[in-house]
Amino acid sequence: MKPVIDLFKMYVNGETICVQNDRLINQQVTLPSGMNSIPVRWKTKDFTELSIRLYSEHRTQLQIIKDLPASGEHEFYINQYSTPLYVAIYDGAEEIDTIRIEQKSNFWEHLFSFEGRIRRSEYCFTYLFYCLLFAAIYYTLIFNYMGMIEINEYVAIFLGLLLIPLFWIFCAQGAKRCHDRGNSGWFQLIPLYFFIMLFGDGERGSNEYGASPKYK
Repeated sequence: MKPVIDLFKMYVNGETICVQNDRLINQQVTLPSGMNSIPVRWKTKDFTELSIRLYSEHRTQLQIIKDLPASGEHEFYINQYSTPLYVAIYDGAEEIDTIRIEQKSNFWEHLFSFEGRIRRSEYCFTYLFYCLLFAAIYYTLIFNYMGMIEINEYVAIFLGLLLIPLFWIFCAQGAKRCHDRGNSGWFQLIPLYFFIMLFGDGERGSNEYGASPKYK
């Protein structure tokens, strides 16, 4: 298998094209107004011992799109519906094998955001966590009010205020789950749609809310 010298990931986040690699290079280019796609161009010097390949992301593997010359100018188009693309630069002395990519959970990333998509399993975990924590806080406050238990006044106020960010997170995760189904986040307000959010599968591939977190 050829050793990878560098691997760049390119994807569109909203109206921004992001280019990242393991050396923490993170460049962002804003899409011009009125354009939903943009050509990506780069030029390399003459490296006879290097090989360059363009990949697309599919599930946990990178699938080869095409080989690129090690020197010269290269161009392709990327837009907000494109799956993430990878440009791999290899040592040209050995054969190329399949590259596997690590799938990282983003549960704690963008937890308060209403943008993007999440999988059904992540939403179910959020729902269970929210219900248990909400019930614990709610009944603690009720029992305190009824005199069955006694807690400090400031603790009671803190627990009451804690329900606000919890409700926000629950709504944000619900919106992202609706996005995974290809619907607006407002759909979570529809009676019985909750069961679709829990048991319905997400859309395959990318949609207007981003790439599929499951079918990559």
